[in-house]
Amino acid sequence: MATLTEAAIAQAMARAAAVARSRSRDPAWVHELADPLDHVLASLTEDGWCQVGSLTSAHPEPGWHVWLNVHTGAGRLRRWDH
Repeated sequence: MATLTEAAIAQAMARAAAVARSRSRDPAWVHELADPLDHVLASLTEDGWCQVGSLTSAHPEPGWHVWLNVHTGAGRLRRWDH
């Protein structure tokens, strides 16, 4: 994955949401909040990682920041205590 598109962001968010739902006490309440492409590109690190969005819940569970590596397509979830 060399270029970043809205479709790539949507795919990363869907994969991350599936993981978060598998960890959640109430999977129906996990909401995806994708960041706009210009914000995603502004978060790009030297290693190729960028924050593509967040996952949140209506419950007092922690949220997750969703990161994507534009070189490898790998994804990461980082805990977000909101």
